[in-house]
Amino acid sequence: MKLLLVALAIAFLPARPDSLTLAVAKGTKLTKSNSISIETELKTGSIKIGGRDLPAEVIEQLEMTTLFSNDERIVDEYVSVDGARATELVRRYEKATKVEKNHFTFPGTEPRDEDKTVESPLVDHAVAFTWDPKEEKYARAYRGDEGEKDWLEKLEAEFDYEDILPKGKVEVGDTWKLDTKQFEKITGPGGSLSYPKKSKSDSDPFKDGLKGTIEARYDGKRTVDGRELAVIHLHADVHGSAKPDESAEMPMEVEISLDLEGEYLWDQEHGHLASFELEGPAGMKFSGSKEIAVNEQTFTMELKFELEGTCKLSGRIE
Repeated sequence: MKLLLVALAIAFLPARPDSLTLAVAKGTKLTKSNSISIETELKTGSIKIGGRDLPAEVIEQLEMTTLFSNDERIVDEYVSVDGARATELVRRYEKATKVEKNHFTFPGTEPRDEDKTVESPLVDHAVAFTWDPKEEKYARAYRGDEGEKDWLEKLEAEFDYEDILPKGKVEVGDTWKLDTKQFEKITGPGGSLSYPKKSKSDSDPFKDGLKGTIEARYDGKRTVDGRELAVIHLHADVHGSAKPDESAEMPMEVEISLDLEGEYLWDQEHGHLASFELEGPAGMKFSGSKEIAVNEQTFTMELKFELEGTCKLSGRIE
């Protein structure tokens, strides 16, 4: 009877709150990878010339598809740490590639296809991030083979996805908001890797910041491959836009929207992320106008395209 009472007492005790923190030991080496893939295809489109819509049968023959993917892998060595902060971190860039594929077909013209893969110039380079307490920021310097100084200026030491964590202890079901400025830090941290640009008119719809909402929820713990991992559910509904580049052949305003959902698994025993996966619908809008000459007359041509598809993001630390 006594054992039964003890068991019942334990069963009805209130749940103990959990504390999720970043805490990597000196000398630790971690391989970190992250990837993103966005695929879309044309859903609606319109073309006006001189204020008149092209016939529906012409618009129906339009074809437009896009694919963007990004894969990165680095190895971080925590040479020295102070609490949760790495005071000296040496990072080697093992893999960093971007792939862009675009297909466009307009009635009466040859199809246009682009297939471009670029690699970051930082691949096979190592960079040391050293914390400067006076400046309260990291100094960056190459270790081994030198590279361009400009490449260093765009890098960030933070690559731990720490921004996903709650500020204090949490119980199962607790939720917290994240600023949209944290989106890149929880999906593709580390700063810009100076990928070669396809052209000067390349536009980044996230360059000027995002709008929307990001909410996290603590879902307790789960055993995965013998490890007990904390589970953080995330829902991010974000969007951004980029103004048209007037120097381009066809200046286009670009808008992108993502509605992502998934989980982050945090290894509290070792003090770092184990993995994350997010997935959801993606939408893109292109709109622009330009003056064209037809039979010695000038008309305004207006284009509007709306594409829909999916976005997948994932990351792993081991």
